[in-house]
Amino acid sequence: MKTVFHVTEPDLVSTAIGAISNLLEDESLAVTEVNLVANGRSVEEFDKNSNIVDEVEDILSDIVKIKVCSNSLTAFKVDALIDGVEVVPSGVGELTKLQSYRCAYIRI
Repeated sequence: MKTVFHVTEPDLVSTAIGAISNLLEDESLAVTEVNLVANGRSVEEFDKNSNIVDEVEDILSDIVKIKVCSNSLTAFKVDALIDGVEVVPSGVGELTKLQSYRCAYIRI
């Protein structure tokens, strides 16, 4: 099962990370891929000086990827990201691509 979580608000990033943890712990599912796509102001939470660095680093794995929108990074002047967080050209483009690959979509 492949899933993409979408977050746009900074105060919901920890909620999204918790939801990903819950999904991974659900033994009734065969989870093969989880993506968290962040755009809008939520990208500020992935700054290397964020107070959720440990949460982000703990959730990243071969299965879990965090992808942030380049356009939002520019708009909100974020230029130093937590190690392992990927930059994509556009959040909406990445969401479109992942859904075309049959990822279940969850908006947080």
